[in-house]
Amino acid sequence: MLHFVINTLGRDGPKAFRGEAERNGLEWTYRIPANNKADFFEGRFREVGEGWIQVVMLARHCPEFNGQGIPEALFAKVIRDSGMRLRSSRREDDEFGFRTEDAERVWCRVMRAGLARYDEVDDRFVYLGT
Repeated sequence: MLHFVINTLGRDGPKAFRGEAERNGLEWTYRIPANNKADFFEGRFREVGEGWIQVVMLARHCPEFNGQGIPEALFAKVIRDSGMRLRSSRREDDEFGFRTEDAERVWCRVMRAGLARYDEVDDRFVYLGT
């Protein structure tokens, strides 16, 4: 288990979040505990070959994480940790899942910030940030 800190820019300004990361084979899991320690924000990612890592799941298990900019900061951390390019899943189910409505909103927000682009042919968002 590796400990990390990410800096975010949320609705109410900059914040720093402490979390734990774990790699298990091709799977990478990042968790940020809530103040009450019972809940957490979780991001799961999977190496999918050819230099790509894909978002498998993003879940904020409590309202404390709403509007905090965690996905954007976490995406940057994942590409730094993995050394790979990051992409979304597709709307339709693929071997690693599918992109939910909530995930679509996250990716559209990241794209409006200039940190992602949408590939219409592949139906995936690609993270451009560093």
